Amino acid sequence: MSDGFDEVNKALNELMASMRPGERKKAIRKALTYLNKENKKRITAQKNVDGSTYKVRKQSVNVGKTRVLYRTHSGEEQSYVGTLKTSRRSNSVKLVFDDGGSINLSKDGIISKKKVRANKKKMLTGFRKFIQLKMFGANKGVLNIKKGASPLARAHHFGERLKSGADLPARQLLGMSKEQRLKAIQIMLGEG
Repeated sequence: MSDGFDEVNKALNELMASMRPGERKKAIRKALTYLNKENKKRITAQKNVDGSTYKVRKQSVNVGKTRVLYRTHSGEEQSYVGTLKTSRRSNSVKLVFDDGGSINLSKDGIISKKKVRANKKKMLTGFRKFIQLKMFGANKGVLNIKKGASPLARAHHFGERLKSGADLPARQLLGMSKEQRLKAIQIMLGEG
C-alpha cells in the first residue's frame, strides 16, 4: 500500500494480534457497523466515495406529454402518448404525435389521461437494505451486497452493461474515504 497508511496498518495488526479473539471480533464488528451506516448515508445522499454526486438518470423522451388510455369501438384498450389538443365544440380530442401524425379520439372512449412526469426519485436507495455485515471467525469481517441483488449492484457499482443492453454509469455503492478509514481505525482502537 502506498496510501500513507503503512505504519498505521502495521500498528493496527500488532494491536489486533495482542487482543483476545472475542475482543478482536467485537472491535471489527464495531468498525464494520460504522462503515455500514456511512455507506447507507452516502447512498441516500446520492454520492460516490470521493464525494462526487451520482450521474443523473436518463429521462424519458415522453416527459411533458400526455399518456391516454383509450377504449376503441370494438372494446379493446390502447395506450397512446402525445400532445393533447382539445376542442370545446366537438366531442373529440386530437392527439398529436412526435412524428407530426395525429389521431382523433372520441371523448367518450377515453378511460384515463395522465401527464408523463420526470422521475425525480433518488436512485439505488433500495440497495441500502441489501448491504450486509458478515463476520468470519474472530479475525475477519466484510460488508457486501446480499446474493440476490449482487449482479445488479455490481453493474451499478462498476458501470457495466445490463443484459437488456442498457449501459450504466458507475455509481459506487460500497467503499470508504480516507476519513472514514481513519475513523474505523479509531473505533477499533477504542477511541471512537
